[in-house]
Amino acid sequence: MLNEKQLKEIGVLNWASLAKDFEGSDLLLGNGFSLNITGHFAYESLFGEFLKLGTPSDRRIFRSFKTRNFD
Repeated sequence: MLNEKQLKEIGVLNWASLAKDFEGSDLLLGNGFSLNITGHFAYESLFGEFLKLGTPSDRRIFRSFKTRNFD
């Protein structure tokens, strides 16, 4: 595992050192992060919500590409 100095050298910074620059901003993190932190949120549940709330056209697009991936 890299130490803090090595991480900084490759451009990975500690949030505490950046937080003041982003005060009042929203932060969107990926599903892997939320699954790691909460232990219960999963991509499948997100896609399930999309299926419930999306339009038939939205669902057809995902079926046509044979994916459940949002990126």
